[in-house]
Amino acid sequence: MFRVLFLSIFFLTVTSWSVLAAPVNYDEAIHGDLDDNQFTLDVGSNIVSGTVTIQPYDDPSDPFYVVLPTGLVINAITLDVLGVNASDGSESSSLTFGGYVETTSPQLEWFIDDNIKLKDTAIFSFLNSPLFPGQYGVSPNFNASGFETGDLSVDYRWTFDVYQVSSIPLPTTLPLFVSALFIMGAVGWKRRQKVDANM
Repeated sequence: MFRVLFLSIFFLTVTSWSVLAAPVNYDEAIHGDLDDNQFTLDVGSNIVSGTVTIQPYDDPSDPFYVVLPTGLVINAITLDVLGVNASDGSESSSLTFGGYVETTSPQLEWFIDDNIKLKDTAIFSFLNSPLFPGQYGVSPNFNASGFETGDLSVDYRWTFDVYQVSSIPLPTTLPLFVSALFIMGAVGWKRRQKVDANM
């Protein structure tokens, strides 16, 4: 009996552990510069953050790709501009911020075009409908105007909110159900053996 119980608990632990994963949390300051990195998203808020430096007449970007596995949906994409700072301490410049989120199948693009004053923050939200499994390229282009010397640094954070398509998380409940059936069957079998032995 104890062997059956031990085996079912072991099976439940191993199966549950295999479905545990974590959302992306990538920070350039910790993990290094973005350079066409590829991230596999998971359920929850997946975050990619960093800093890009803009010099006059330059269009820098921090491109990366996100992969959405089968059974998951991207419900929202948010870009937070956390701060724009000038190396010369200027506060009069404005930042014309341009960027897009691009997909290949189907072809979709979301463009941003706004003026953000230095020291300001801004939030841009994308998606009118969920995005389904596939690979998505993210390439914001930061175009600055109003300054001709020094450089601007833009701190940003992308957030991809992902949820599971199924409203019932079968991968986590199925092992419990199977283990319960297994234990009940083993107990019933043991009782039948005792009854047969007493006859």
